Amino acid sequence: MTASSPPKSGANLFADETLRDPYPLYRELRAQGPAVYMESLDAWALPRYDEVRTALSDWRLYSSEDGVAFNDQMCEYQKPTIQCIPPPQHDYVRGLMTERISPKVLRDLEPHIRAKAEALAGAAVAMGEFDAIEVLAKAFPLMIVTEMIGLPDYASAHLIEWGDNAFQAAGPLNDRCVAGFPVVQSMFEYLLSLGADDFSPGGLGEKMFGAARRGQLAHEEVLPLLFSFTGPAIDTTVSAIGHAIWRFAQHPDQWQAIRDDPGLIPGALTEVLRMDAPIQLFTRKLSEAATVGGIDLEAGTRVIVMYGSANRDERHYAEPDTFDIKRDAIDHLSFGYGLHGCVGQGLARLEVQALIGALAKRVVAFHGENLERPARHLNNLVRSIESLPVSARV
Repeated sequence: MTASSPPKSGANLFADETLRDPYPLYRELRAQGPAVYMESLDAWALPRYDEVRTALSDWRLYSSEDGVAFNDQMCEYQKPTIQCIPPPQHDYVRGLMTERISPKVLRDLEPHIRAKAEALAGAAVAMGEFDAIEVLAKAFPLMIVTEMIGLPDYASAHLIEWGDNAFQAAGPLNDRCVAGFPVVQSMFEYLLSLGADDFSPGGLGEKMFGAARRGQLAHEEVLPLLFSFTGPAIDTTVSAIGHAIWRFAQHPDQWQAIRDDPGLIPGALTEVLRMDAPIQLFTRKLSEAATVGGIDLEAGTRVIVMYGSANRDERHYAEPDTFDIKRDAIDHLSFGYGLHGCVGQGLARLEVQALIGALAKRVVAFHGENLERPARHLNNLVRSIESLPVSARV
């Protein structure tokens, strides 16, 4: 290492208190340097925006081929998935997925998704008081993804649990991770048991198996594709919807601005995502030696790509801890960047914007107790809210 005293930290990124509010620790790590050695993880954290974006841009150097989790067992599970496979296989599989959620497909789906959002928002508001996480944040993406894939009832009933535990199991070998593995194993066993006839006619599941039957898709590729559409597609959208409602409950003036001008909704969602990245961090492995911030790192070094910290980097965003829906934060890194950028981000944006728009037509303001510190669902990788009881003033 060329630096005489390379930055290092004994902090625990996965401690309960850190998961409840990681941003003070992130700030400390950014102040220490562009790369900080995390002693308990034997990995180098990249807490600043520029280094995270660079890592995401260079898929060859910052490789995901050996998995992006914090433990070897989950990395093995991840290797066949789209977030880990390299080109040209990646390009082929990504093409299969984007074909099914392309901009044209989403434009065709938009009226249907907006109609679902209107119905769900109307039902929630009619209740007067409700838990925004259970009634809206979980219910809406589950409804959309289940219908889109044509999932059997059993799978639909377990999607939230599967996704949550997949992200838990991707953390270091702490209690949350260990508890997640049996659920992940049962999820894969179940998905492996499915065939085309188990899915609703016309759904993505049936189409994937049909492509495999015609030789357009290897049968072993169906499972990674299904996993990509089920677990990650749900939990990240749950996080975004929950945080959107929470932020607007805290900032009634900005909620009113959206009510006055719905054209602000896309930018508002961008700011919600910047403030609380649904997935806070993943890992990569250096395929060859590299120098980061004056520190020489050996080939095979694990680096931690800290989306949640990069999005709060004061070197890139002015007053990064301030929520401002008129901020130009289109370059946030919550959906990743580069080759392995989130393939489902278009669908996620459409879902969240549709629901925010439907609520903005009906709700003057959200009220609730403990809005400053809502109950957190502690997940190793996903930042989410456990419950958010609110009342809606119409």
